Amino acid sequence: MLLVDAPRAVFQVLSENCTYVEIGVYRGAYTDGVYQAKPSHMYLIDPWEEPPIEILIPQDYASDPIAPLKEAFEGSGYYQGGLKTALEDAFKLISGKYGDDPKVTILKNKSVDACNSFKNGSVDYLYIDGNHRYDFVLADLERWAPKVAENGVIVLNDCYVSPIGKMQHLSVLEALSTFIKLSDFVPIAMVQESFGDVVITRKTNKEALTFALVDKLIKLEQKFIIIPDNLVHSAKHKKMYFKSGSSEHFREVLSFE
Repeated sequence: MLLVDAPRAVFQVLSENCTYVEIGVYRGAYTDGVYQAKPSHMYLIDPWEEPPIEILIPQDYASDPIAPLKEAFEGSGYYQGGLKTALEDAFKLISGKYGDDPKVTILKNKSVDACNSFKNGSVDYLYIDGNHRYDFVLADLERWAPKVAENGVIVLNDCYVSPIGKMQHLSVLEALSTFIKLSDFVPIAMVQESFGDVVITRKTNKEALTFALVDKLIKLEQKFIIIPDNLVHSAKHKKMYFKSGSSEHFREVLSFE
């Protein structure tokens, strides 16, 4: 597996000339970069509706789950004007930007419902950035895996285990770990930034995809190292402190301790 010292957007180069499907679009921060990579067609899937907050929380969560989650999402300023307004504005933004593009199909729908619109093996690049609760992520992986071509890739966003991730109930990496153990998919690469991405593909495609990605990373002058595949199961993020003048700062970095 490649550990890449680059932002998560580095994996967008794999979408060139591909049928691309994105689950969880919001304002299209990742979408815009993929569009520049020139996929053959893009499917953007998102209900763009405020969900009941309970579906973002593990059902057996013992402590007060609502306040920390609201603080994590709304206090950060990520959803301007509150979740409902922000999602409505985001849909208008995406519709205005891509609604008339013949190479883009917008599906205002839930992942579970949109999946039925795709034939098995029809997706080359699947980007999963929907509900980050463990059971939802695992369900997306299991539901969509047959739709991915034999030489296709799945990329998961927010593979992030940290106190901040726990406050938001992020369980993407944990669900990915389970999926890898129960399927024929293997990890190919991950970035070391916080809220980073992991690329997986089928075992039969591992060598070809690894070589293709290495070639692209070298051309992009991106640094990477090779680490054992099984380290993906112990990945987490921790704070490292450093001083700049009289001020102390921290950065969350990937750790396998």
